[in-house]
Amino acid sequence: MKSLRRRLREAREAASGAGAASPPPLFATRLGEAPAAGLALTLAIDRALTDEECGVAARTHGEERLLCFDLEATGLGGADAVFLAGFLTSEGERWRLIQLVAANVVEERALLIETARWFAVHDRILTYNGSSFDLPLLRRRRRYHALAEPEPAPRHTDLLHAVRRRFKKRLQDYRLGTVEREVIGMARDGGDVGGAEVPLRFLEFLATRDTRHLEPVLAHNRTDVISLARLHAALAAPEAASAPAE
Repeated sequence: MKSLRRRLREAREAASGAGAASPPPLFATRLGEAPAAGLALTLAIDRALTDEECGVAARTHGEERLLCFDLEATGLGGADAVFLAGFLTSEGERWRLIQLVAANVVEERALLIETARWFAVHDRILTYNGSSFDLPLLRRRRRYHALAEPEPAPRHTDLLHAVRRRFKKRLQDYRLGTVEREVIGMARDGGDVGGAEVPLRFLEFLATRDTRHLEPVLAHNRTDVISLARLHAALAAPEAASAPAE
């Protein structure tokens, strides 16, 4: 099987060739979503999710407006940029999923502005390892774009820290996949892309403008924010103090 890096190189060569076919439209209908209005982004998904799709009831989040939040980045070291922001929130008895994709630095600025807007209308942000990754990355990219920090700063709960406190020395490790399996009994399907593969998929999309390369990345991000909702509910439940599943 060809490596992703080799496929990326071949895609770039094909896209630059004289006889290269026209790429499919950015808003591919096979994604099954419509772009949200008013956003200068390559892709903006706004859709409702059922309790069954999320594996947890929206009403379990109570009165506090919680926002499950996860970023995907280009993985380019010091020049690391945000290309996908995923948000999951409960609105009454339903879930709402927002996914924003930025294909260049101008769109990244719009993504950051929209992220700040979503933070401002929620009481608390939920992440997994967000204290070390997501929020510091947001701050770096806001500085790059000369954007002000949100005032007041949103309240933030990093569920990684909550899991470490609750299950100290009782889990093999604290990677999200391990916690999903052993704490909330959630198993990702075999088609889920690993975190290291996500930037390569995005680069393939940039080279070809074929949204099929984005679909597994969007699915990965969607599962991440759903996992946050389920994990938060599990940690809040009395039985969460019991030992993890064998």
